[in-house]
Amino acid sequence: MAAAHTETFETARPGRRPELDAIRTLVVVGLVFFHSALVFDTRDDYYVKNAETTDATTIAAGLGVVWAMPMLFLIAGLGSWHSLRRRGPAGFAVERLLRLGVPLVFATLTLLPVPQWLRLRADPGYHESYPAFLPRFFDVRLEPAEFPFVVETPAATDAPPSRGRRMYGYLAAAALPLYVLHQPIVVGVAYGVVGWDAPIAVKYLAIVTASLVLTVVAYDLLVRRTRVTRFLFGMRG
Repeated sequence: MAAAHTETFETARPGRRPELDAIRTLVVVGLVFFHSALVFDTRDDYYVKNAETTDATTIAAGLGVVWAMPMLFLIAGLGSWHSLRRRGPAGFAVERLLRLGVPLVFATLTLLPVPQWLRLRADPGYHESYPAFLPRFFDVRLEPAEFPFVVETPAATDAPPSRGRRMYGYLAAAALPLYVLHQPIVVGVAYGVVGWDAPIAVKYLAIVTASLVLTVVAYDLLVRRTRVTRFLFGMRG
């Protein structure tokens, strides 16, 4: 009977849905374009602002707000449904705690303070060092929107049979780390670029290009190569 139950369970296990991985990765990469645009948006109070702003970025921002985050929530919900079927409530809770809770704590302690500090540094009258700023940062109430709860890997085991399997596996595993890493990098790059004497289009392309490169390099060199960093960013060992 136990064998029959196991056989039924294995038969019911869902295969991996490559289209969900592709959409999730596309949305995460798109967030670099989205957050870079907010640097120049007239209405948004982003961490770093360019002196010259434009209403044109409202279109990009609107698409991001209406489609991007809801899409991530939808994919996260589908992944959670599959994970619950495979692991049960207890196993699902433990897996979510490790895959999302650990990156949440790590990012809160190490990455989230950076954009807030750079926001203050944009004021010429602000001279507080980063170590001096940190205790004040942890005294304030953190915004839940800052936390990387949404991006997760849909529960499944089979890689898609395609010629791009290696690239697929690389990008599918990278989604959560790229999500966690991208915003501090975008803000850091923008902090340096907004001082340029250049048109908005040139600054925007510079921020997007540099941020994409630095985010992928940071993931590849600093995250994916060791068990400790993979664990801290919610990746499987």
